[in-house]
Amino acid sequence: MARYRLLNSTFYVTYNDAELRELIHPLLAHLEDGSPPALHKEELLLARTAGGFIIFLNGEIQVVSDTPDGMGPLLKDLLLRKALSDHGYLFHLHAAVLERNGRCLLLPGASGSGKTCLTAGLLHAGWNYLSDETAPLDHASLRVRPVPMAMALKKGAWDVLQPYQRTIRTLPIHLREDGKRVRYLPPPRASMAPDRFDGYPVSWIIFPRFKAGRRSGSLVPVSKSEALQLLFGQCLSMPVDLDCSTVEGIVTWIRGIQTFLLTSSDLERAIGPIHGMVDDF
Repeated sequence: MARYRLLNSTFYVTYNDAELRELIHPLLAHLEDGSPPALHKEELLLARTAGGFIIFLNGEIQVVSDTPDGMGPLLKDLLLRKALSDHGYLFHLHAAVLERNGRCLLLPGASGSGKTCLTAGLLHAGWNYLSDETAPLDHASLRVRPVPMAMALKKGAWDVLQPYQRTIRTLPIHLREDGKRVRYLPPPRASMAPDRFDGYPVSWIIFPRFKAGRRSGSLVPVSKSEALQLLFGQCLSMPVDLDCSTVEGIVTWIRGIQTFLLTSSDLERAIGPIHGMVDDF
């Protein structure tokens, strides 16, 4: 049995098949935790059956896959959904999150925006990792807790990141429900930001835009009103209705954050201006 911790949940995962464990455990191994169990305890069983592959959560069937290479993405999504449900938050953004000097950078963006490549490049350049795709903002403080799931690298990113992460081609290929084949790159343990229960304050928001042939990587300031519009365009869920007080808090929050657009197709040229932004802060 393996034990993984994410936010306020501890997941006890049993693999009844050696092939499943060999395929899936590496993308979760960095979440193994030896500290006392978190507030919420969840038990999972990954089973090979005559009819396919099944994930049980607390004794109930959750998802089924015809092939073993589909199980990793299904388990990853299940753990993430359950951890977020157990955690609670004001709203949840589709964004990468990195930390430097105790403050964090949000990279909100849809699939294809280049945020995962930019995240991996910034990790190589010395930033710390909170998340590749999930940013739950706290109800009161709007701070962000680490959700350090492995980075999902689609085929187009493999060659781009090869100079930064030379093990990419050795990682197994997984099949997602959307039909895309991905490799999961776990963050190096040394680059994982500690899980502060009060979260990390947001100092910078950059909206990455991948544009083929655009080699420059200059940061273009974005107004706070436009930034909020773009930000909520990447809002995946909001469990509670917003009242006037909460909206005023969000407006006050973003006034203290530097907000930019970054358009580039060259990873190295995109990283440089971000370092300059932090140095000028």
